[in-house]
This record gives sequence, structure tokens and C-alpha cells, in this order.
Amino acid sequence: MDERIRKYFQAELSVGERLELLRQIEADEELRRGFIEYKNMNALLALSDQADRMEANRQGLQ
Repeated sequence: MDERIRKYFQAELSVGERLELLRQIEADEELRRGFIEYKNMNALLALSDQADRMEANRQGLQ
């Protein structure tokens, strides 16, 4: 995977670097697949974290 994808999601790229990456993603199918895969993984992890916090809150209220 292109390291810029990780940096994109961790806000470690400058505005110019982000725009350049997005332009390249539009033109490169393999890069686009890697970007979408990483984006989906981040979304699933965020949902998992949210579910864990909700469960912890629920247990704390009992």
C-alpha cells in the first residue's frame, strides 16, 4: 500500500500533497482500491470503538 494513503487519513499530508494524491487516485485503479480499502478499514474500526464505548457506558449505568 502507498504510504501516502495512511498519511492522508492521519492528516500528515499538506494540502498540496492531499490534492495530488486525490488526483492520482482518480487516475490509478490500484491506488483507488488501496485508498477505498483503507477508508473502509478506518470506518469499521471507528464503528467498533463506538460500540465499545456504548457498551462501557451501558455497563456503567447498571
